[in-house]
Amino acid sequence: MAKFFKKRSSFRVPAGFLGGLIFIILASPTPASIITGSVIMIFGEAVRLISAGTLVKAKELTVCGIYACVRNPLYLGSFLLGTGASVISRSIIFSILFFGGFAAIYIPVIRREERFLEETYGEDYKNYCLKVRRLIPGTPENAHLFDPFSMKQVFKNHEHHAVIGMLAVIIISLVKMMLKK
Repeated sequence: MAKFFKKRSSFRVPAGFLGGLIFIILASPTPASIITGSVIMIFGEAVRLISAGTLVKAKELTVCGIYACVRNPLYLGSFLLGTGASVISRSIIFSILFFGGFAAIYIPVIRREERFLEETYGEDYKNYCLKVRRLIPGTPENAHLFDPFSMKQVFKNHEHHAVIGMLAVIIISLVKMMLKK
């Protein structure tokens, strides 16, 4: 099981670094784009933090907390982070690369994970899929986004790396904007 999770993430991290390099080269931020994009990114990272604090990878089927609202909240948060970076960048090329790359990378990953979860958890996972949408959040009864939530789990899932990445995008954008003046 651990090999499954290690294998599936091996290409996303280098793609993220490549995206960051492309962002640095193409971004042309303004105060308005930085503010608007940062708000979207902070919201996306909040979704990821809540998710990472709930998810116990490869040990149980997580269906509570934010996972009661959306099956893939980490990917939803990643989408919002990239959308915010696209807004900050003000670059059509970066935006096309992000949205195209996100679809090319995450659609197959989600399908592979769904097959794995169905094989592992069977009817429990199938029933969960009938109630909870893949990427667009719903509002189920009695959904408690922070229940259960563990900051220890956030660090165990290495979500602090995404926080650092988000802050780097915002700082780089501010520096690029100031250097243009």
